[in-house]
Amino acid sequence: MTRRIGSRYTVTRVIGRGTCGTVWAGRGPDGAVAIKLLHDDLTADQTLIARFVQERTVLTSLRHPRIVGVRDLVVDGNDLALVMDLISGSDLRERLERRGPLAPAEAVSVCRDIADALAAAHARGVVHRDVKPENVLLDESGVARLTDFGIARLVDGPRRTRATRIVGTPDYLAPEVIEGCPPTPAVDVYALATVLFELLTGWSPFGGGHPGAVLRRHVTEPAPRVPGMPKGPADLLERCLAKSPAVRLSAAEFSAQLAACLPALAGLPPLRIASPRGDRPFTDPDVMTHAGAVPLVAAAADALGDDARVTHVNLIRAIREPLGPDRPVAEPEPLDLGPAEPAEPLPSAAPPGPDGPGEAALPGQRPGVRRLLAFFGIGSALVGALGYTLSQDGGAGPAGSDAAQRGATQTATGAAAAVNGSLEAIPVSGEFGFATLAALPAPAAHAVGAVQLAYAGSTLYAASTGSDGLLRIAAVPGGSSGGASGSPAGIWSVVPGLSSSVQPALVGRHDGTLELYATSPGGLVARNVLTPGVGWEGWSSLGTEHVAGPPAAAAYAADTVVIASSTDQTLLEAVLNADGGSAGWQRLPQAGPILPQLALTSHGTALAAYVVRASDGATLRVSNDGGGWQAAWPTGAAGQPATAYAADGRPDLFVLSASAGVQVFQPSGRDLHGTMTWLPAGVPAAGPPGVAEIPGGGVVLAVAAADGSVGVYRTAR
Repeated sequence: MTRRIGSRYTVTRVIGRGTCGTVWAGRGPDGAVAIKLLHDDLTADQTLIARFVQERTVLTSLRHPRIVGVRDLVVDGNDLALVMDLISGSDLRERLERRGPLAPAEAVSVCRDIADALAAAHARGVVHRDVKPENVLLDESGVARLTDFGIARLVDGPRRTRATRIVGTPDYLAPEVIEGCPPTPAVDVYALATVLFELLTGWSPFGGGHPGAVLRRHVTEPAPRVPGMPKGPADLLERCLAKSPAVRLSAAEFSAQLAACLPALAGLPPLRIASPRGDRPFTDPDVMTHAGAVPLVAAAADALGDDARVTHVNLIRAIREPLGPDRPVAEPEPLDLGPAEPAEPLPSAAPPGPDGPGEAALPGQRPGVRRLLAFFGIGSALVGALGYTLSQDGGAGPAGSDAAQRGATQTATGAAAAVNGSLEAIPVSGEFGFATLAALPAPAAHAVGAVQLAYAGSTLYAASTGSDGLLRIAAVPGGSSGGASGSPAGIWSVVPGLSSSVQPALVGRHDGTLELYATSPGGLVARNVLTPGVGWEGWSSLGTEHVAGPPAAAAYAADTVVIASSTDQTLLEAVLNADGGSAGWQRLPQAGPILPQLALTSHGTALAAYVVRASDGATLRVSNDGGGWQAAWPTGAAGQPATAYAADGRPDLFVLSASAGVQVFQPSGRDLHGTMTWLPAGVPAAGPPGVAEIPGGGVVLAVAAADGSVGVYRTAR
């Protein structure tokens, strides 16, 4: 079939399809061309047509050996088209699917060339905004070129994006774009680093599950650390996948650093690893995979069977059609990469009990709970073994401690020693008056999401979930609300018996007991309690309701209130008594459909929850002043929430903005439903904050730094 595009071009066959249009092979006055014909819904937008005309000079003047040049923009009747150089070959996505991960040197070489292309574009003020393997074309000699410059730039009119969606592909979107900030060159560097991760491993670092879950991970989770990844690329990935755009390298710097890595990578074979999120290896012939499509739950670790639900979706990707009349799409080449690297075993379960392996009943255990406890790996013989007692000499108990990290990490953080009780402003304290309290060394695995804080008695504790799935806890140096805590501080210790992939929740009591809540790989929320002088009592389930993300919890008189998001995006609440008994999960429709990002705090008889609305990512407050939960109220904020009651009795909201660091939103008005005002917290942060109320007034805040260490700050406000 031959079709005319404008007065100068004809097209003959489709060579690809994408989210914005169809790509045809054709001819023009200067020979063979590729023509991207935009979809009809775009051609009906008069604003887009005007942008098309305005952008012509910018896009056609963008020339570089590693850029697929735009030759012309055509507006003809109902046709809107970009005329580009025709590259005979395939794209990087097809290369990945046919042969799996690239050798490190090849992956770095390809990304270095694309970084050069981006540097040239950024120098002319053009941000690509949709860097992904589908947009990297490989010609028949293997040379890589970046294509689709201008597509995101053209379709991102204010009317279109506000009414429809974020422009870009979820697996490669930078956190600041998700938060609604204007795209800068740093978003392209972030996307290219994601592509490099994928070329080296076969998996994207944040992909898998519902697109909303993917977006959440970009904002809240660090990229997985991949065993065996060469040090050079690993260090670059950590820098260029930083949540804050200011931390990332420029495209030119990224290219130079990649080039410097090449000599050390020569001759290394492709990495042989399974998914960083615990899914099957990409070589499994029975699984239809695409980059980033990994399950949210690790089936192999889920002993309940029915709960091992793969929830990934197959995101849009280009249709493969022949590049020539006699050249069919090649079939995937067989791979023989050997067995995937085995995962590090989690702490072992108890010996078999009277009801089968790991099913021994705990004292006072209710009927029907044994099977759940089997999943958590808890038996009667393990109850005592799970506990650890922090000793006076800095030890952290038996094999659960991260002992190997102590020397180097404590030395590295010695300069940030505790400032006991001081409220002297630090240089970056901003307007909120936060001052340095302490620094915790980096745990053995980077924290996933926020590091949580809670006072138990006079001791301030921090808890985190590592990227290795282990839950860790530490006493904070200088964290006593009334002097020395009497406990060794600054040592992270593993809480065994349960793995998780999301941040935990932490609740402290005046008597010194500490409650830890975590979501299992199967989506069940579990509780463990640390009693001074006794240790951990062991994990128990809050019920059989599956949740979609982390829990949040707060003390409420003698009870504990726990909230979470259900798998169908409903806010859930469970109220536990002092013995851990509960009537089960109750659904709270007041918030409407929500994402699994939430926070909870309490003050007297009042409760305040912050949730993220599923429709647009806005943060809402849902409050309960003792008479029941009220309707949700918009805050004007966006991002993973954290909350604590300030000294004035108002539930402040803390979020990490990719453009402005940690922000503090303060309610106004008698009913707290007025406009929320915000101030910069003024603390350095590379991850979302965790906060807690100081007994007697004030707030403590914890944030992870780029090196994984945890800074703890306090304010009297």
